[in-house]
Formats: sequence, C-alpha cells, structure tokens
Amino acid sequence: MAAPTASPSSHDNGASADAVAWAALEVLDTGVLLLGSDLAVQYANGAWTSWLGAPVVPGTTLDALIDPGA
Repeated sequence: MAAPTASPSSHDNGASADAVAWAALEVLDTGVLLLGSDLAVQYANGAWTSWLGAPVVPGTTLDALIDPGA
C-alpha cells in the first residue's frame, strides 16, 4: 500500500483495495502513524488528531511530535 498524498479520500477509485484499507485505518481507536525513511510523517489516522488535539501534517518530523518533557 502506498502512502496517501493528502488523505485516503483523495484516491480516484474509492472501491480499490487500498481505499478500503485506508478507511479501515481511519476507524481504529489505536493511532496509526506511517513514517518515511527520514522519519517524517507520511500518514496519521484520526486517532492521532484526537490524541494531539490537531491534525498531524504530512512532512512533520517524528522529533517534532515527541514531547521533550515526557
């Protein structure tokens, strides 16, 4: 499955297996974060938005998400 460019709804063919898989990730209560080889966010599901209180912007680095006080 390739990482979505913006959101799972941006796929052209909504009936594709990839679209179904991305939709399944969105409804999970568990956060799903897909990182690239540079540890930048490629995808974050809705649970991450709920947890952080704001959407996770693709390209955000992992270290920017980690609270230094934790």
